Amino acid sequence: MDYTDGKLTIDDSNCVKCMHCINSMPKALRPGLEKGAQIRIGAKVPMVQGPRLGFILIPFYDVNKDKEEDYAFLKDLIQKIWDFWDEYGTNRERVGELIQRVGVGNFLEAIGLDPLPEMVEYPRANPFIKFEEYLVPDDEEEGKEG
Repeated sequence: MDYTDGKLTIDDSNCVKCMHCINSMPKALRPGLEKGAQIRIGAKVPMVQGPRLGFILIPFYDVNKDKEEDYAFLKDLIQKIWDFWDEYGTNRERVGELIQRVGVGNFLEAIGLDPLPEMVEYPRANPFIKFEEYLVPDDEEEGKEG
């Protein structure tokens, strides 16, 4: 996002559709005209640990695409998830618990999806990274052989 000379411009190619900007500035921005859904998996409300929101599997699924292609993709994805759960799941284990146990990377690799930035379970509250001075090499020390 860039705000120059009183005009806000947004580079849509870099947008990951996290909706953080809309949550931060609800009166300045609104959702776009694209209509779709976010597909999550693994949500549950246990009494002991408390509720858990599902893991983002598909960050944005365009509902205006070709319907036959959409259904084929969804059926294939669900079949891959079932096959993975059938092979690696334990008795009475939910899919979300299985994903936590085997790891998100292994799960995504098994079902054939590439990891995306939107798939993080807990985004950082502060998007800025601060380096301690001792972690950043001095310019004069970079050229020296060690």
